[in-house]
Amino acid sequence: MGQRIRPFSPRHQRTAGSTVFIVLLLTASAILAENDKPDVADPLSLERAITLALDAHPELLAREARTHALAWIPAQRESLPDPMLSLNAMSLPTDSFDLNQEPMTQLQFGISQLIPFPGKRRLARAAAEFDASASGAMQDEVKTRLAERVRLAWWKTFSLDRSLDINTMSQSVTRQLVRSAEARYASGEGSQQDVIVAQLQLSQHKSEAVRLMGMRNSSAAILNSLVQRPVGQPVVLDRSELHRSLPEVPSSSQLQSHAMESRGILRSQRETLRAGAKRLELAALSSRPDFRLGAAYGRRGTDLVREVERPDLLSMPRAADPAPVDRATQ
Repeated sequence: MGQRIRPFSPRHQRTAGSTVFIVLLLTASAILAENDKPDVADPLSLERAITLALDAHPELLAREARTHALAWIPAQRESLPDPMLSLNAMSLPTDSFDLNQEPMTQLQFGISQLIPFPGKRRLARAAAEFDASASGAMQDEVKTRLAERVRLAWWKTFSLDRSLDINTMSQSVTRQLVRSAEARYASGEGSQQDVIVAQLQLSQHKSEAVRLMGMRNSSAAILNSLVQRPVGQPVVLDRSELHRSLPEVPSSSQLQSHAMESRGILRSQRETLRAGAKRLELAALSSRPDFRLGAAYGRRGTDLVREVERPDLLSMPRAADPAPVDRATQ
């Protein structure tokens, strides 16, 4: 007879289920820990750092929102003011408040429109357009300054990496000197002073490495903040696309011409001056009166004496706003 296979007991089933649960729990924990690890295998090049900073930096987003809002203002400045609606009860007797008692009692519905003096709306629109253009130029200036800050942080981090590499090589050479001095001292060919001097030099290199590492961590934190990364995320620089040769330095006149055309702050100031000139022209027209056109329809009731309907009345509001007489008060 073959051997009979015994089924699992409830105790064995509970043990197997617990083992599977523990395995699944450990696997999930390993996956989560792997996802939480910072992306240190992704080198950060200078061009990519600038792109990341210009994509979602809060200062740049705020400037873009301001420029977008100012772009809507010129059309508003040129449009006519909102018309005014009115509802009046005229010549209403206070003894009875009867709409049919007095001949001049009427319910009046009116509308009026203010029309600025010719040229005011055009100048107001031009000034608003220059303001929007100045804000756009400042947006370019924010981009330029942000890219400059990223370049400085990236190159400073790169310089500190090179300093740490040199320090590591210096420590390696100094350790060899320490071992050589100790061997010569042990054989009686060298002095203890040589050993102390070599050890002191190695200690200075180690202290310098600690200082450089602190500066490097600070520079990497600044770079992470500019490219919208967690401040504590490790930074590995991509040095594969670095140019080994320095570009030719332009002349002072070329630099000045390039700055006048490319710097957003200079273009913003020019547009602001143009906006101020348009506002001066608009101020010169402030003494000219604005016109107000409108009409009012008066609904009258029934003449109780003659038992006939009274004719309704049409009224025309004033044709112009008060014009300033004393210019010294303006």
